[in-house]
Amino acid sequence: MPNSVYNPLLAVPVRAGSIVQNRRIRPRSAQGWFIWICWHFVNATGHIRGRWQQAKKQHNMKVLSISLVIILSLNCYSQTQIEMNKDAKEYYQKADNELNDIYRQILAEYKSDTTFLNNLKASQRIWIAFRDAELKVKYPEVDPRFYGSVYPMCVSNYLEKLTRERINTLKEWIDGIEEGDACIGSAKFKGQ
Repeated sequence: MPNSVYNPLLAVPVRAGSIVQNRRIRPRSAQGWFIWICWHFVNATGHIRGRWQQAKKQHNMKVLSISLVIILSLNCYSQTQIEMNKDAKEYYQKADNELNDIYRQILAEYKSDTTFLNNLKASQRIWIAFRDAELKVKYPEVDPRFYGSVYPMCVSNYLEKLTRERINTLKEWIDGIEEGDACIGSAKFKGQ
Protein backbone atom coordinates (compact mmCIF):
# COMPACT_ATOMS: atom_id res chain seq x y z
CA MET A 1 0.00 0.00 0.00
CA PRO A 2 1.47 3.32 -0.95
CA ASN A 3 1.74 5.90 1.86
CA SER A 4 0.68 3.33 4.45
CA VAL A 5 1.87 3.11 8.03
CA TYR A 6 1.91 -0.09 10.06
CA ASN A 7 -0.23 0.42 13.14
CA PRO A 8 0.78 -2.12 15.85
CA LEU A 9 -2.54 -1.63 17.59
CA LEU A 10 -4.51 -2.75 14.60
CA ALA A 11 -1.95 -5.25 13.33
CA VAL A 12 -2.74 -4.08 9.84
CA PRO A 13 -1.23 -1.45 7.60
CA VAL A 14 -3.23 1.80 7.64
CA ARG A 15 -2.94 4.59 5.14
CA ALA A 16 -1.53 7.76 6.68
CA GLY A 17 -4.13 10.45 7.25
CA SER A 18 -7.06 8.08 6.88
CA ILE A 19 -10.03 8.12 9.18
CA VAL A 20 -9.26 4.57 10.33
CA GLN A 21 -5.88 5.67 11.70
CA ASN A 22 -7.48 8.08 14.18
CA ARG A 23 -10.31 5.79 15.37
CA ARG A 24 -10.05 3.38 18.28
CA ILE A 25 -10.27 0.01 16.69
CA ARG A 26 -9.58 -3.19 18.62
CA PRO A 27 -6.73 -5.38 17.31
CA ARG A 28 -7.49 -8.53 15.34
CA SER A 29 -4.59 -10.79 16.28
CA ALA A 30 -3.01 -12.05 19.53
CA GLN A 31 0.13 -10.01 18.83
CA GLY A 32 -2.05 -6.97 18.21
CA TRP A 33 -3.83 -7.52 21.51
CA PHE A 34 -0.55 -7.81 23.37
CA ILE A 35 0.76 -4.60 21.83
CA TRP A 36 -2.57 -2.85 22.40
CA ILE A 37 -2.56 -3.81 26.13
CA CYS A 38 1.09 -2.78 26.55
CA TRP A 39 0.46 0.53 24.82
CA HIS A 40 -2.56 1.29 27.04
CA PHE A 41 -0.59 0.26 30.14
CA VAL A 42 2.25 2.61 29.25
CA ASN A 43 -0.18 5.46 28.57
CA ALA A 44 -2.09 4.76 31.76
CA THR A 45 1.07 4.65 33.89
CA GLY A 46 1.15 8.42 34.20
CA HIS A 47 -2.46 8.36 35.35
CA ILE A 48 -1.75 5.45 37.71
CA ARG A 49 1.29 7.19 39.14
CA GLY A 50 -0.82 10.27 39.89
CA ARG A 51 -3.52 8.14 41.50
CA TRP A 52 -0.87 6.28 43.52
CA GLN A 53 0.51 9.52 44.90
CA GLN A 54 -2.99 10.71 45.72
CA ALA A 55 -3.75 7.42 47.50
CA LYS A 56 -0.46 7.68 49.38
CA LYS A 57 -1.41 11.17 50.61
CA GLN A 58 -4.82 9.87 51.71
CA HIS A 59 -3.15 6.98 53.51
CA ASN A 60 -0.81 9.39 55.30
CA MET A 61 -3.82 11.47 56.37
CA LYS A 62 -5.57 8.36 57.70
CA VAL A 63 -2.48 7.35 59.65
CA LEU A 64 -2.22 10.88 61.04
CA SER A 65 -5.92 10.91 62.01
CA ILE A 66 -5.73 7.52 63.71
CA SER A 67 -2.57 8.54 65.56
CA LEU A 68 -4.27 11.72 66.76
CA VAL A 69 -7.29 9.76 68.01
CA ILE A 70 -5.06 7.32 69.87
CA ILE A 71 -3.05 10.11 71.48
CA LEU A 72 -6.21 11.94 72.55
CA SER A 73 -7.80 8.75 73.87
CA LEU A 74 -4.81 8.13 76.11
CA ASN A 75 -5.66 11.34 77.91
CA CYS A 76 -9.35 10.46 78.26
CA TYR A 77 -10.92 9.53 81.55
CA SER A 78 -11.75 5.86 81.88
CA GLN A 79 -13.32 3.98 84.73
CA THR A 80 -13.29 0.47 86.06
CA GLN A 81 -16.55 -1.29 86.80
CA ILE A 82 -16.01 -0.76 90.52
CA GLU A 83 -15.69 2.99 89.97
CA MET A 84 -18.81 3.05 87.78
CA ASN A 85 -20.73 1.11 90.48
CA LYS A 86 -19.53 3.62 93.09
CA ASP A 87 -20.51 6.62 90.93
CA ALA A 88 -23.96 5.18 90.21
CA LYS A 89 -24.51 4.63 93.95
CA GLU A 90 -23.45 8.23 94.65
CA TYR A 91 -25.92 9.54 92.04
CA TYR A 92 -28.69 7.49 93.61
CA GLN A 93 -27.78 8.74 97.09
CA LYS A 94 -27.86 12.35 95.84
CA ALA A 95 -31.32 11.76 94.38
CA ASP A 96 -32.47 10.10 97.61
CA ASN A 97 -31.15 13.02 99.68
CA GLU A 98 -32.96 15.44 97.36
CA LEU A 99 -36.17 13.43 97.81
CA ASN A 100 -35.78 13.53 101.60
CA ASP A 101 -35.20 17.30 101.51
CA ILE A 102 -38.33 17.86 99.44
CA TYR A 103 -40.33 15.54 101.73
CA ARG A 104 -39.17 17.46 104.83
CA GLN A 105 -39.95 20.75 103.10
CA ILE A 106 -43.50 19.58 102.34
CA LEU A 107 -43.94 18.44 105.94
CA ALA A 108 -42.85 21.89 107.15
CA GLU A 109 -45.00 23.83 104.67
CA TYR A 110 -48.18 21.84 105.28
CA LYS A 111 -47.74 21.27 109.04
CA SER A 112 -51.17 22.72 109.80
CA ASP A 113 -52.99 20.29 107.45
CA THR A 114 -52.90 17.03 109.45
CA THR A 115 -55.12 15.11 107.04
CA PHE A 116 -52.79 15.92 104.16
CA LEU A 117 -49.72 15.00 106.22
CA ASN A 118 -51.18 11.64 107.25
CA ASN A 119 -52.03 10.89 103.62
CA LEU A 120 -48.57 12.04 102.45
CA LYS A 121 -46.84 9.78 104.98
CA ALA A 122 -48.99 6.82 103.91
CA SER A 123 -48.30 7.65 100.26
CA GLN A 124 -44.56 7.78 100.89
CA ARG A 125 -44.60 4.40 102.68
CA ILE A 126 -46.57 2.91 99.79
CA TRP A 127 -44.16 4.48 97.27
CA ILE A 128 -41.17 2.94 99.08
CA ALA A 129 -42.89 -0.47 98.91
CA PHE A 130 -43.66 0.17 95.23
CA ARG A 131 -40.04 1.14 94.54
CA ASP A 132 -38.73 -2.02 96.18
CA ALA A 133 -41.28 -4.17 94.33
CA GLU A 134 -40.33 -2.53 91.02
CA LEU A 135 -36.71 -3.30 91.70
CA LYS A 136 -37.57 -6.97 92.34
CA VAL A 137 -39.52 -7.08 89.08
CA LYS A 138 -36.66 -5.54 87.13
CA TYR A 139 -33.96 -7.65 88.81
CA PRO A 140 -35.50 -10.79 90.34
CA GLU A 141 -33.54 -12.24 93.22
CA VAL A 142 -31.46 -15.04 91.75
CA ASP A 143 -27.86 -16.05 92.16
CA PRO A 144 -25.94 -12.75 92.69
CA ARG A 145 -23.46 -13.72 89.97
CA PHE A 146 -26.29 -13.97 87.42
CA TYR A 147 -26.21 -10.24 86.55
CA GLY A 148 -22.44 -9.91 86.69
CA SER A 149 -20.35 -7.04 87.94
CA VAL A 150 -22.70 -4.41 86.50
CA TYR A 151 -25.52 -5.42 88.87
CA PRO A 152 -24.81 -2.77 91.56
CA MET A 153 -24.61 -0.07 88.91
CA CYS A 154 -27.86 -1.18 87.24
CA VAL A 155 -29.70 -1.31 90.57
CA SER A 156 -28.46 2.16 91.53
CA ASN A 157 -29.40 3.58 88.12
CA TYR A 158 -32.91 2.12 88.33
CA LEU A 159 -33.41 3.33 91.90
CA GLU A 160 -32.22 6.79 90.86
CA LYS A 161 -34.69 6.82 87.96
CA LEU A 162 -37.61 5.87 90.23
CA THR A 163 -36.50 8.42 92.85
CA ARG A 164 -36.28 11.22 90.25
CA GLU A 165 -39.84 10.40 89.15
CA ARG A 166 -41.02 10.63 92.77
CA ILE A 167 -39.19 13.93 93.21
CA ASN A 168 -41.03 15.36 90.20
CA THR A 169 -44.34 14.18 91.68
CA LEU A 170 -43.68 15.70 95.12
CA LYS A 171 -42.43 19.00 93.66
CA GLU A 172 -46.03 19.88 92.80
CA TRP A 173 -46.66 20.56 96.50
CA ILE A 174 -43.53 22.74 96.75
CA ASP A 175 -43.65 24.62 93.43
CA GLY A 176 -47.44 24.71 93.09
CA ILE A 177 -49.62 24.25 90.05
CA GLU A 178 -50.54 26.82 87.39
CA GLU A 179 -53.66 28.75 88.16
CA GLY A 180 -56.63 27.61 86.14
CA ASP A 181 -56.02 23.88 86.63
CA ALA A 182 -59.34 22.54 87.92
CA CYS A 183 -57.72 19.35 89.27
CA ILE A 184 -55.36 21.03 91.72
CA GLY A 185 -56.34 18.86 94.71
CA SER A 186 -54.36 19.62 97.87
CA ALA A 187 -51.46 21.34 96.06
CA LYS A 188 -51.20 25.12 96.13
CA PHE A 189 -51.18 27.54 93.20
CA LYS A 190 -47.83 28.82 91.96
CA GLY A 191 -46.81 31.99 93.72
CA GLN A 192 -48.91 31.36 96.86
